[in-house]
Amino acid sequence: DVGDEVFARLEKGRMGGLAERVAADASVVARKPKRASFVEAAAVPLAGLTSLQALRDVAELVPGQRVLIHAGSGGVGSLAIQIAKQLGLWVATTTSTKNIELVKSLGADAVVDYTKHEPLPGELDAVFDTLGTTELASIAACKRGGIVVGIGGMPDAAFARGRLPCFA
Repeated sequence: DVGDEVFARLEKGRMGGLAERVAADASVVARKPKRASFVEAAAVPLAGLTSLQALRDVAELVPGQRVLIHAGSGGVGSLAIQIAKQLGLWVATTTSTKNIELVKSLGADAVVDYTKHEPLPGELDAVFDTLGTTELASIAACKRGGIVVGIGGMPDAAFARGRLPCFA
């Protein structure tokens, strides 16, 4: 309705996402919950959509598969754990000691405390790397045919030449 507070995820490639007012197709607009700030209304759906697309659309995970989600207590990671559980996945996550109970309450089946340098689980179907700094460990944790989905940027040729034995 006219005057309602709304938020939107503009169509891919559209400019204006930082504007206070923008013309948008009704299909990409939602009413902002009254209890939510505009910042929350913008951040939560984007982090959730990022997680859903990574797990369901890119990794193509199906119920019963095993996934590791790095930084499970972060904005994207905390939503990714919950979405992964809704998709029927077994979920491991990394976090610090102080957030172990939080990620367990979100549904994590296994928790790796990175402050104690605990080893990552292996034979995973997928790793969702929300950090962009764990490529080698993520690759090593996957079983043959597994996938690593990252949102921190793509490794470049220098990364491959400098760290992966097969490209050295």
